[in-house]
Amino acid sequence: IFNPIKSLIVNMGANNLEKNLNSTILYNKDDEIGSLINSYNAMKSRINDLININYKNQIEQKELELRQLQNQVNPHFIYNTLESIHMMAELNDDLETSIMAEYFGSIIRYSMNRKINTVTLDKELEIINNYIYLQKIRFDQLFTIQNLVPDELLNCEIIKMIIQPLIENSIYHGLSECSGDGKIIIQGQKIDNNLLLSISDNGIGMDEATRDNLNDYINDKNNNFKGIALRNINRRLKLNYGSNYGLEIFSIEGKGTSMVLTLPFIIK
Repeated sequence: IFNPIKSLIVNMGANNLEKNLNSTILYNKDDEIGSLINSYNAMKSRINDLININYKNQIEQKELELRQLQNQVNPHFIYNTLESIHMMAELNDDLETSIMAEYFGSIIRYSMNRKINTVTLDKELEIINNYIYLQKIRFDQLFTIQNLVPDELLNCEIIKMIIQPLIENSIYHGLSECSGDGKIIIQGQKIDNNLLLSISDNGIGMDEATRDNLNDYINDKNNNFKGIALRNINRRLKLNYGSNYGLEIFSIEGKGTSMVLTLPFIIK
């Protein structure tokens, strides 16, 4: 009676946590002590699984941060150069170039701020307006954009820079092949305790097989696409908020595409 209890006490007091979590106490009798030992073994196994999951999430987060850093080619040099262009344009009374440099500089500074991971939806939309201004100069009259996010959602917390890549995706993949009359709509709504943000376009869309294939790619179930932005956004949402949150694509060929972000409803 006392030997298995003594073994259990010794195991509980082990100093080597990693070795202890990977070991089990052997006891073959179907009695009260056996039930206690089986519960203890199951608890250790669950703790070990949770540690591994947390460790994996931390590694993925670091990989995403590293990838983002790799894409930041000397951001301070870029920002300072843009400031110089902005000043020179003002001196030469070139208002449009001055505004372009100022807006692009604000986007660079916003995206490169490593100290801030979450912002209010209102702040994100402010940067989106700057981005849209720049895109409209390049794609003259190609599209219009409509913001239908209710005012009561503007103080909600979201992860920084998760809307801009979706709008970019709509422009380059949904609308760039259209002759004109393109439209992008930003919408937001609270459903239960979730915040749903959607970016929709009336572009070329995609067939059902391609849409399903893309959603699988976003969730790391295949590698059939080259772009990393959508997969990156989905990973960031899941790493920050949990597996119930993320990005999902809805599309009808010839009609358009909607990209829906699901986040917890948090007032910042």
